[in-house]
Amino acid sequence: MGPQGSVIKRVTDIIISLTVLALTSPLMILCMAAIKIESKGPAIFKQARTGLNGKTFMMFKLRGMVN
Repeated sequence: MGPQGSVIKRVTDIIISLTVLALTSPLMILCMAAIKIESKGPAIFKQARTGLNGKTFMMFKLRGMVN
C-alpha cells in the first residue's frame, strides 16, 4: 500500500470510528448512569496497556465489577 492508500485508510478509519462513537454514545451514557446508581466509585476504569511496537497507551472501559 502506497502513501496515498495509507492516508485513505486512516481517513476511513477515523470516519467510521466517529460514526460508531456517535451512534453508541447514548447507550454508553445510560450504562455509565446505571453503574453510578448501582455502586460507588468511578464508572470508567482506566488501565495502561502495551500497543504496537511496545508503546503504552491508556485504555478506558466501563467498570463492570465492584470497585
